[in-house]
Amino acid sequence: MICWADTETGGLKEKINPILSLGYVFTKDDSFEIIHENEIFIANKYNLECNPEALRVNKIDLDYHAEHSVDPKEAINIFREDLKRYFGRKRPVFGGHNFGFDLKFIEMMHERENEEFRYHWRYHDTAHFFRVLKFLGVINPDKVSMDNLMEYFRIKPHGQRHSALADVHDLLNVLRRCKRLRLLKAI
Repeated sequence: MICWADTETGGLKEKINPILSLGYVFTKDDSFEIIHENEIFIANKYNLECNPEALRVNKIDLDYHAEHSVDPKEAINIFREDLKRYFGRKRPVFGGHNFGFDLKFIEMMHERENEEFRYHWRYHDTAHFFRVLKFLGVINPDKVSMDNLMEYFRIKPHGQRHSALADVHDLLNVLRRCKRLRLLKAI
């Protein structure tokens, strides 16, 4: 099982910008069959800086967000309970597109709440995978951003682009297309 995750944030710097949402989908390893999914809107409890450009790109309405968000500690507990429910005592395996970016924000949220984040040792970064495929000449999109990959593979967005959960579904649709094209066995 893999936990595919994405975040939406108030900027690019985890030390000064908040994590605003965490979306994740648990799938069976190679079938990408969805077992569970969730999206958590996270309150900007510490009044961290939200970059107007990041909010515009991510289509985040701060008023809507404030009405639907939970305290970061509650978000951590929800995420932790889902991990425990589906992974049990096994170490979770994470995946995502440019997941190192998301991981920094998830870890910083834990740090701010004095909570240990003990899940970071193992993850699949699909951006790296697609850069390798591009380097080898197996695929040829302009860039390996999710928008470019979706255009390259002719995949329509799942819901609102730049919602954490919709972005995870978009990634899974790209990976399913790659599996059908047998690109996942290319390297």
